Amino acid sequence: MFWNRKPKCPISTEDKKWVEEMLDWVNINFIDIIEQPMILPTNRFFNIKFEATQECAKELFENICMYFQVNPYHISIEFYDNRTTVLDHTVSIQNDEDGHVGLFSMDGESNMILIERGLLNNPQALIATIAHELCHYIIMEEKGYYFEEYENELRTDLTAIAYGFGLFLGNTKFNFNQWSSGGMQGWSSSSQGYLPQKVIAYAMAEICMRKRDLEPEVLQYANKSFKKDLQKSLKYLKSIYSINR
Repeated sequence: MFWNRKPKCPISTEDKKWVEEMLDWVNINFIDIIEQPMILPTNRFFNIKFEATQECAKELFENICMYFQVNPYHISIEFYDNRTTVLDHTVSIQNDEDGHVGLFSMDGESNMILIERGLLNNPQALIATIAHELCHYIIMEEKGYYFEEYENELRTDLTAIAYGFGLFLGNTKFNFNQWSSGGMQGWSSSSQGYLPQKVIAYAMAEICMRKRDLEPEVLQYANKSFKKDLQKSLKYLKSIYSINR
C-alpha cells in the first residue's frame, strides 16, 4: 500500500521554534520582514562595477548600509592583512589558526568594521562579512542589546538573514568569534559558520512563506548545496503553512 508522506522538517523542532521566535524578535525590534527585500547578487541591488580594490569595497559597504538603514558616516571600514597588523595605532590584529576575515570593534567612542584584504577577490564573501558585522553594530550600538557571546552570534546571523542577506551567508558560510585587543572589543569572522547551512536555509524559507513568495527568485543564485537545503525547507513549509498560519 502506498500513500503520500508529508515532507519532514529538515531541522530540529528546537531549531524551528528558535528561528520563528528570532524572526519575530527582529520583526518587532528592527524591521518589517515582509517589506524588506531579499538581496540578490544582481545589478538591481548592487549597481556598481566591482573591482578587487578597497575603493570599490568601500562603495559596496555604503550600498549595503543603505539596506540596513545605517548612516555609513557613523561606522568606518578599514582593511588588514591576515597577519599581525596595527591600524591607526589602536587596533592590533594577531593572525591565528582560524584565519579571521572580518571584525567589528567598538570602544565607546567609535565603531569600525575591519575586512581582511583577501576578501576583495570574493564579492559574495565580502558582502556576507559586511552584512554580519553591520548587524553587530545595529544590535549593540543602535539598539543596545547585549547577549552572551554564542547567543549574540546566532542572533547576529539571523538578523543578517532577516535583512535580506541570507543568500550570501548560505553560499559562503562564516564563523564569528569574540575577540578583544587593546581594551577594545568586537567580533571576528572565519570560514566555518555558527548557524548551520540548513538553519540558514530554513530561516530564508520561513521568510519567503511570510512574504507568500512560493517560488522565490533567490533559488536561481544559490549554490548547489545551499539550493538543495532551501528547496527542502520550502517544500516542508508549503505543506504546512496554509494550515498553521
